[in-house]
Amino acid sequence: MFGREKRLAKIDAKYISGHSLYYHEKGTDVLFYQDRMQFDNMDITIPYDAITKLGAQEDRHITKTRVFLTGVFPGLFWKKKYRYTVIEYNDGIQDQTVILDFHKEANKAQRIIYGQMAGARQKQKALANSIKVEDYKVLENTNNNKEKAKELEKQETEKLKTEEQQSQEQKEFEEFKKWKAQQAEKEKMMVEDSKE
Repeated sequence: MFGREKRLAKIDAKYISGHSLYYHEKGTDVLFYQDRMQFDNMDITIPYDAITKLGAQEDRHITKTRVFLTGVFPGLFWKKKYRYTVIEYNDGIQDQTVILDFHKEANKAQRIIYGQMAGARQKQKALANSIKVEDYKVLENTNNNKEKAKELEKQETEKLKTEEQQSQEQKEFEEFKKWKAQQAEKEKMMVEDSKE
């Protein structure tokens, strides 16, 4: 689907929860590409331009290791702090919220995601602006074509109707119709391209 492309990074993570397809925690590698991030052993792909919010959430847990090493009483009060990455996005069907634990690489992962997300937004804005410019050009060309058509009609009625002039006018009119058809085809192609 995406072919062989350069991967920006691969970070070991733990999927905590949030996606409609996966209800349980699961270890995974998150693969970062130019336009998306993918979870290695899960059917989750998140395009950067679909991300609506990126954030962090902190949580504290009592770990078995701390209770064992420090004893029951101190271990119950000494909680380990976890920092999770929260990604909200729309997968084309519904809004999803994915919570990931990137372990000690949370800052690196969030920098990659945010940078790629910002780049995707800039590309979307540039594309939207270029479409507006093309729409304006199509409209301008349409108005010019109407003016040219009116001018040709006026010229036709003002000319003397000799046989030679009529033959010449007929040739010009045929060229104009051919040109007009070519312009209409170009406009049609530009409109179709702008819709894509």
